[in-house]
Amino acid sequence: MASVDHAFRAWIRTLPCVVAVANESNVQPHTCLGRVQFCHVIHAGMGGCNAPADVGNGWPACAAHHTEAHLKGLETFRARHQLPPIATLAEHLGHQYRGLEFGAPMYPDDWAQLAA
Repeated sequence: MASVDHAFRAWIRTLPCVVAVANESNVQPHTCLGRVQFCHVIHAGMGGCNAPADVGNGWPACAAHHTEAHLKGLETFRARHQLPPIATLAEHLGHQYRGLEFGAPMYPDDWAQLAA
């Protein structure tokens, strides 16, 4: 069974929605609605048995964008909002979180630098 890290999930929910970050310099307003949620890159559906551990598998999105990612699929969602690869973003956030446990800064890099 996957390892649920409640502290990591809570930390992710303190971050801004990835779409808000991506659209920060965009002149068009973004469409964030609802609180930021913990989103999985890989999820196991209703059973929850085969999902990987949370750390390195989670990313922040408002309720509207979390729903959109599920409805459209991650790759379509990523392309539409010009985001870095979601798995790369989640891995990066996992590294940041692990670093926080040892006193590293929360945002050592800009998310835009993750785009490959």
